[in-house]
Amino acid sequence: MIIKKIIDYFAGTVTATVKDDAEKTLFIDHMIKDRIGFDIVDDGKDLTVRIRSYNADKIRAYTDEISEISGFRKLLKRYGKRWGAYIGIAVSCILIVLSQRIVWRIEVNGCDNEQKDTVISNLESLGFTYGTDFKKTDLDALHNDYLRKYDDLSWISVNMKGTWAMIEVNEARLPDEKEIDGVMNVIAGESGFVTGIEPKAGKPMVTVGDFVSEGDLLISGIITVGEDGLRFEPSDGKVYARVKRNFTIEVPKSKSIKVYTGEEFSEKRLIFFKNSVKLSGNYRISTREYDKIYNKD
Repeated sequence: MIIKKIIDYFAGTVTATVKDDAEKTLFIDHMIKDRIGFDIVDDGKDLTVRIRSYNADKIRAYTDEISEISGFRKLLKRYGKRWGAYIGIAVSCILIVLSQRIVWRIEVNGCDNEQKDTVISNLESLGFTYGTDFKKTDLDALHNDYLRKYDDLSWISVNMKGTWAMIEVNEARLPDEKEIDGVMNVIAGESGFVTGIEPKAGKPMVTVGDFVSEGDLLISGIITVGEDGLRFEPSDGKVYARVKRNFTIEVPKSKSIKVYTGEEFSEKRLIFFKNSVKLSGNYRISTREYDKIYNKD
């Protein structure tokens, strides 16, 4: 039924009226013979039916009155020469579709506010920022590119929730000077396949594609000199690997359940990339005493 109404709207409809009782039966027979679909609008003194506009000429000789076309075709007739309106509608539709593919907001979790600005700036230098088409972005490659280029983080993950970029990070901890005295080796913190090596000091002991286990030697601080000589130095560098992590979720047998009153308070904001405009007024309810629910699109 809904599909039929949609088709009728875009095809356009007219109403046809037959006033003579003798002609009503002939009129109906004619439409059935020509397979013209119709809906009876009024079956009182006058017979009025609704048909699609492209069938109007076929029945014009059998009717006393045909109304003006209604629906989308009427709209086209009224605004047919106003090309600017159609261009505006087309551009709006395109923008709506494209807006679902771009980053509208970026949130960084896992570091302080000053570091958040640095992370966003570094991502922008790598081509990921407000307005980026995230559908065309390889997020795994973005993570590796960030860690290779910048030393401020030990881990980063960009997750898209709708058009919001939720970024989880772990800040890198730089060793003290006393920690790098003497011999120091770089070892694997967990098992995985090596995908990249960037040695700064020492001798790499693995190659790209090797599988390493936790505790394996990656970069050695013992350097062979000549045939029998050895040199000891603190090794340094980065080794990237694809790892597998298992997460365990524990569900308690009992838990506390909040019972809500049913009252809801919401705050409306217009968010446009970095800008946020509050559209709603202030509520007298204290957010320190009640939960605040955020809806993110």
